Amino acid sequence: YMNMQALTHLKQMSKNEFTQTEWIGKQKFNTIYTPFVNKQGILTAYINLQFFDLIYNQVDNTSSLIEGISNFFVIMVLITMGLAFAFSENLIRPLRVIQDNMARIKIGSKNEKIEYNGHDEIAELIDAYNHKVEELEVSAQLLAKSERETAWREMAKQVAHEIKNPLTPMKLSIQQLQRAWDDKHPNLDMYFNKVTATLIEQIENLSNIASEFSSFAQMPKTKNEIINLADIIKHVINLFEHNKINIVLSIQKQQETFMVYADKEQLSRVFINLITNSIQALHNTSNAKIEIILKTSKNMAVIDFSDNGPG
Repeated sequence: YMNMQALTHLKQMSKNEFTQTEWIGKQKFNTIYTPFVNKQGILTAYINLQFFDLIYNQVDNTSSLIEGISNFFVIMVLITMGLAFAFSENLIRPLRVIQDNMARIKIGSKNEKIEYNGHDEIAELIDAYNHKVEELEVSAQLLAKSERETAWREMAKQVAHEIKNPLTPMKLSIQQLQRAWDDKHPNLDMYFNKVTATLIEQIENLSNIASEFSSFAQMPKTKNEIINLADIIKHVINLFEHNKINIVLSIQKQQETFMVYADKEQLSRVFINLITNSIQALHNTSNAKIEIILKTSKNMAVIDFSDNGPG
C-alpha cells in the first residue's frame, strides 16, 4: 500500500513530487514519491525511491566541493580583472597624455613636446608625435609668411582698383570740358567750374586712399554724419553724365530724403565702384542700361544696383 500522506499530496493536491522521512524498525531513511505518466500523458503509477543519509552526505560533500571550486574561480577572476585593470591603466596613461597634448595643439602657437623615458612601442609613438610637432611649427611659419605675402598682394590689387575707379569720372569730366571748349559752348564757365569741382573731389579721394594705405596698420576712421542718400547717388550719377550708357535712378514713392548716419566719402566710393564695374561689363552691350533703385524697408534704406549686361 502507498503512503497515504504521499498519495494525498500527489493525487489530491497535484504535486509533482513529495519527500518525507520514513522508518523500518529503528532504521530511518528518506523517501521520494513522484507520478509516472505514459506517452499519452495518462497517469499509470507512482514511483517511490528510498535513499539513506549516506547519499545525502555524498551530495553535501559534492556540493561543498563544487561551491569551493566556484569560489576559487570567482576569486581568480577578480584577481585577474584587477591585474588587467592595473596593467591597462599603466598602458593607457601615456596614451591619455598624448591625447591631451593633441587636443591642445594650435597652429601658430608654441606646442609642447612630450617627455617619456621608456623604450617600448609607446616611446616610438611619442617620438613620432614630437616629430610632427616640429614639422607643424615649421609649416605654421611658412603658412604665416605665405599669408602675409598673399595679404600684401591682395592689398596692392585693392589699392590699384581704388585708385583706378576715380580716374574714370575724372577722364569723362575732362573730355566733357574739351568738347565744351571745342564747341565754344556758351556756358563754358559753368562747365569749367563743374569739371574742376569734380576733379578736386576725386583728387581728394585719391589722396585719402593713399593716406589710408600709408597707415595700413590702422583701420581708416569713418567720418559719420547725417546725409541724404538720394543726393549722394545723384551726385555720383552726374560724374558719369556724358557716358554713353544710360544710368537711371528710381526713387520709391518719389521720396526726396533718405537721411542716414554714414561716411559720405566712403559711400560715394562704393557707388562709383559699382557703376564703374557695370560700365566695364556693359562695354559690348547694345542699349546698355544701369538702373539704381532707392527704397526703404523696415526702417532701413535699400539701394539696388542692376544692369542688363551679361554678368
